[in-house]
Amino acid sequence: MNTVKPAVVYFLLVFGAGFVLGIIRVLVILPLVGERAAELIEMPFLLTVIVIAACWLNRHLLPDAQAQHRIAVGLLAMGLVLAADLVVGITLRGLSLSEVFFDRDPVSGTAYYPAHIIHERFYCNRRYAAATSLAAAFSRPGGQARPS
Repeated sequence: MNTVKPAVVYFLLVFGAGFVLGIIRVLVILPLVGERAAELIEMPFLLTVIVIAACWLNRHLLPDAQAQHRIAVGLLAMGLVLAADLVVGITLRGLSLSEVFFDRDPVSGTAYYPAHIIHERFYCNRRYAAATSLAAAFSRPGGQARPS
């Protein structure tokens, strides 16, 4: 079973949404409330994207995959997100390698890495994905849920 295709699709969905949310955070929210609050405001939106993307991909690209395959896909996608964070941090923000990963706000930065663990966990948990009402709403045209 192919691991790369679903991981890349998941990465593109999550990173693309994160990139758009990051632009909104920096240009709109940050000047109003500061860095910490802006990052904490952004996080629930990104986690929502993570859950919806994971649920959709589990249903459409990995409906019969074993747990080991889901874990491999989730870890590869998470690695791609971290690598992209590194590239964006160095090229667009002018940060060093250590600044990208370790020079974060003590509060919002502490929430950053658990968010990646949640990223991986939601992707690998098929039962949660099938039970999530958001997944059911996006699983069929017209919002009709599929039976689990």
